[in-house]
Amino acid sequence: SIFKSYERMVASPPSDFGFSEKAISARKSVLDTAMETLGTPVLRREYDERLQLESIDETLPRDVPHIIAGVLILLHEAGKYDTVIRLGLEALKGKNAKKFQDVGLVTACSMLTTATGLLESRSSLTEAQDLLREAQTVMSRAGVSGSNQVLRIVERTIAEVHPRVALELVGSGEAAVRHEGIRQLPMALDEMKKGSGVDRRGKEAWIAYLDRVRQLLSAEE
Repeated sequence: SIFKSYERMVASPPSDFGFSEKAISARKSVLDTAMETLGTPVLRREYDERLQLESIDETLPRDVPHIIAGVLILLHEAGKYDTVIRLGLEALKGKNAKKFQDVGLVTACSMLTTATGLLESRSSLTEAQDLLREAQTVMSRAGVSGSNQVLRIVERTIAEVHPRVALELVGSGEAAVRHEGIRQLPMALDEMKKGSGVDRRGKEAWIAYLDRVRQLLSAEE
């Protein structure tokens, strides 16, 4: 039921991402308002009528960072990642991003989740890397702490993905793309070597990566 869903969401706010208390409180306020609307027959009827007439104002408040963050957190939890990214970037545009830290953080969370989906489906390594780098930039602009769990996951994932992207570029049949891959290889090799560790599996991955690089490069390259 709606009430059970409300109770569950109120009881389990996202506590692992580093959102401020103001943002978490705003999330609950939005939930309370939604529950009041959906749980009160008159308000629910008015809402349904406005929904049918498409007269519901879906714009976010422009200069209230914690309210914007509260709404975006709920949208992220609902799996509306593209919407969070679009609205989050719009809210940050032309603003002092550090005052909108929670907005930057939830936007980056949706970017990370989307990039992870791309990596798991193996649909586009380059697009996933671009999203991860954008998430890193958004969090940096917003002044997110270097110890933040989301930022650390993004940075670790970039280091893991970049060597794969470099290989993908080097293997391209387009000269310009291949050249870009070759340009990125030194950094990718360094990241791969650092990530290989000292265990046998890591060393085997490092050797396999070197072998693949040799296969893709000509003697002149």
